[in-house]
Amino acid sequence: MTTRAVLRYVKHTMRRHPQFEVTHTARCLAADCMWQVGPTDDGGLADDAAMAHTGRNADHDKFERKIEFVAEVIRAD
Repeated sequence: MTTRAVLRYVKHTMRRHPQFEVTHTARCLAADCMWQVGPTDDGGLADDAAMAHTGRNADHDKFERKIEFVAEVIRAD
């Protein structure tokens, strides 16, 4: 008796899981600057804080931005 495998190809997609928050952070990339904001669930707040930091320190205009969330894979119908 031979064992046979049955392969079923189903399309999937990935989306943000609706029960989890989105988290935003920002960190200044200027040399020796320790400024950072977050984590926060308000992306506008992170943006505003980074722009205010640049307003106080004109040469601090580069930031690392992270937007993190829990994702789930679901079947695409």
